[in-house]
Amino acid sequence: MYITQIVMDTRKRNTARALYNREILHGAIENCFIGERQHPLWRLDRCNGRTSVLMVSKDIPELTSFVSQFGDILYSSQTKAYDVFLENIVKENTMLRFKATVNPTIKRNGKRVPLNANRTENQQYCATDWLKDRLSVNGAELVNSILTRYDLHKIHAHGKRTVTLVSAEYDGYLFVKDVDRFRHILTDGLGHGKAYGCGLVTVMRTL
Repeated sequence: MYITQIVMDTRKRNTARALYNREILHGAIENCFIGERQHPLWRLDRCNGRTSVLMVSKDIPELTSFVSQFGDILYSSQTKAYDVFLENIVKENTMLRFKATVNPTIKRNGKRVPLNANRTENQQYCATDWLKDRLSVNGAELVNSILTRYDLHKIHAHGKRTVTLVSAEYDGYLFVKDVDRFRHILTDGLGHGKAYGCGLVTVMRTL
């Protein structure tokens, strides 16, 4: 497994269109790989005034075209071995800082319904409740978290009718209880909407 970071040039028209329309980014990321479609995990990261694409994939991506269209030439893209990093940092009974962009939904009357950012009178079960429960069944306990961003996106998936995709970005701390189950979501993602920038959970050591 590999993890890749590409700093985006938000001054480019192509980048502005891609940030508005996640279908464009989805297609461009898929095209970074030759052969069988991989469906890599990815998300948008915003830090220190810069916007980056963070990607986790089975193979090393070919980034020439992607960087040409969307990348900032002032910053080199970086690809590193992800398995080695996870083996060194993810241990049982360890507190880790995490960042995640997820698509919190529940099934209701056979349809997938997006959850609100916060509890409301009509929806007591919210996005943060969903995150806590999903981490719990995947080997980790949510210690605390901050919802840093909550967005709605209109997606025209596979020529079907327009659907609304919710993306909720979290920054917080968790406690690892089951290494194998937790590592699985770090490489395979959490929840739905993975093709459109949701599902990627990353961790780092606490200071």
